[in-house]
Formats: sequence, structure tokens, C-alpha cells
Amino acid sequence: MASIIHYIIQILSNSMQWSLQVRVVRMWKIPDNFKPQMPFSIALIYKMQK
Repeated sequence: MASIIHYIIQILSNSMQWSLQVRVVRMWKIPDNFKPQMPFSIALIYKMQK
């Protein structure tokens, strides 16, 4: 069974489960001050085509 791919415009606040297919354009890893080998957070910029 194929999963349904949602477009960003179809995302509604009344649902908490979506399937998105995106391309990562940029990614930043911010290291933790106490554990430099572990990322504190990751920021991503996505590109999605319809």
C-alpha cells in the first residue's frame, strides 16, 4: 500500500500525522556546550515542489 504524500498547503492543525517528501537545501548543526559531539539542535531549510 502506497503512503499518501501531503503538500505543505494541505497541513491542518487538527491532524498531527503527515507524510512530507522534501529536499533539504541547507542544514546547520548547533553543538551542545557540554557534549560537543552531540548536536544541541538542528535547523533545516526544505524545498518542496508540487
